[in-house]
Amino acid sequence: AAIEQLCLVNAPDGREPVRVHGRHVAIFCSGPPLFDTLVTVTEPDHNEKEDWPGEPVRDTVGAGDAWVARLRQRLASPHSRLRERRADFLMYQIIDLSADELVKVTKAYTTRLTSLEGQPHITVAGLTPEWLNEVSLVELQLQVVARRLKGLQRLIRRVIEDPDLLPFLTGYVSDVKDHIDEAHEDAMYLLAKCKAILEENERSVDEHQRKARERTADGLNARVFALTVATSMFSPMHFMCAVYGMNFAYAGGTSIPECLWPHGYVCFWVLILSYLGVSSCFAIWYWRRLKCKAEEDLRRIGEGNRNRPAGTRWASSAAHPPRLHPNASVGASPAASSSADATPEAFGRGFGA
Repeated sequence: AAIEQLCLVNAPDGREPVRVHGRHVAIFCSGPPLFDTLVTVTEPDHNEKEDWPGEPVRDTVGAGDAWVARLRQRLASPHSRLRERRADFLMYQIIDLSADELVKVTKAYTTRLTSLEGQPHITVAGLTPEWLNEVSLVELQLQVVARRLKGLQRLIRRVIEDPDLLPFLTGYVSDVKDHIDEAHEDAMYLLAKCKAILEENERSVDEHQRKARERTADGLNARVFALTVATSMFSPMHFMCAVYGMNFAYAGGTSIPECLWPHGYVCFWVLILSYLGVSSCFAIWYWRRLKCKAEEDLRRIGEGNRNRPAGTRWASSAAHPPRLHPNASVGASPAASSSADATPEAFGRGFGA
């Protein structure tokens, strides 16, 4: 039998990236009827640089031989079953220890992914490169872990199907098989979790960038609206100044009779200031009217969303996005209070973003 081991090198506390060391274990057990000889050969994985994603880890603390120390401890204990039974039971113990190492690796990745989820990793520029690179690397490494567990599952099936295996050993091997199956399910779950984490954070970044673009567009719309109102207010005054600024004259008089009035200059300024006051009042009234209409539309949308069933609140809004006033961005601040119970994704879908 050949086993591709993965041994955990660092502490599984989630504070640092998971580092593992690969080894190959070959087991040669003498055939029936005696089963009295077992030979094991272990060596580092020479293909780890090509097979393992990321930088290969050098085993400087002897983690790859930790299972050998535990096996010797079991052999040295008094009344040990390893010393009382045949060599096939010793082979089972080696497979069990190898499976335990892979289970430790999967648990270490579970702890590390939980720690990565809790770290701040979204900035104005997007996801932090270190966090993104590590999550992507963990996803690739978990694929290798799942492949090693798959190979160990095939080995266990061959051991269980071996007709020379004693019946009393079948229960032990089945227990190891259950542990390996559980570790493989955990590895596949972590793979799906990595993909979900990356997709969720990419959606969060897209949502953040979309809101930033919306804020920029709202500010631009507000400035364009202010410039449009100012242009509309000052255009008639420009026309009046242009008319009364003309210097056409004929012999003995002028072409503009108002220029000969005793108080023509004062009358001109009274007219200009009166127009400016009236137009300013109208512009303020119109701006408040647009703001009140936008607040009313957002409040009506929020009330309609709360009255819908939970599963269909924003689905119908996505199919029929609400039509707000083009200048509703002036009063868009109440949106947070009117849709506080909606998720960011649902909010984006509801407004057709």
